[in-house]
Amino acid sequence: QEIQENMTRAQVVQVEQQQTAIELNTRLLELAQAGYPKACFSYSKELYSNLREGKYNYMAKAEQRKLFDMCMDFFATAARGGVHSAFFYLGLIYLEGIFVKPDPELAIDCYVKGAAKNNAFCFFELSRLYAEGDLVGGTDNYLQGLYLKRAAEEGFVTAQHMLGIAYHDGRIFKRNDRRSLAWFRESVRNGNPVSYLNAGELLLEGDPE
Repeated sequence: QEIQENMTRAQVVQVEQQQTAIELNTRLLELAQAGYPKACFSYSKELYSNLREGKYNYMAKAEQRKLFDMCMDFFATAARGGVHSAFFYLGLIYLEGIFVKPDPELAIDCYVKGAAKNNAFCFFELSRLYAEGDLVGGTDNYLQGLYLKRAAEEGFVTAQHMLGIAYHDGRIFKRNDRRSLAWFRESVRNGNPVSYLNAGELLLEGDPE
């Protein structure tokens, strides 16, 4: 009987949590439709994630298209309203080509606009594009390093870790193990345990010079 009561309580809690989530999502949509930039960004980010993962595949294509158009409108409103990470998602949409024709030039334009607003994710994507080279006319170590460093300086933990690696391997920067260790430590401070291992290995090699 006690087990049954516990199961019943758990079911009640689950239903209450689901109802709360629905109410919050409804309120978020209302705020987005009213033009609040942060609400637009939060709602469209979740909506686009669901579209990418095929969670609306049960719907007719026309209905999915309406959701995508709303997603694009909300991202655009967010970007205009100062939520600069929206530029990253707009760039991602044009790169992936879900519901739109892939357009690398538009994607890069979105990333450049976000980078102009010091958005770490846009800096990081630009660094990646110049590392790969396919969409930007060839690799460019200088721009790859420049954008990677800016992403790290803006607090993107993955970029901080990769910058530590870059300073150690000496490919896109002159090797500098002191800077490498400093960026690994910064990455650790920001919650990346992998950088702790890299920092430890670097210290085992000897004092960074």
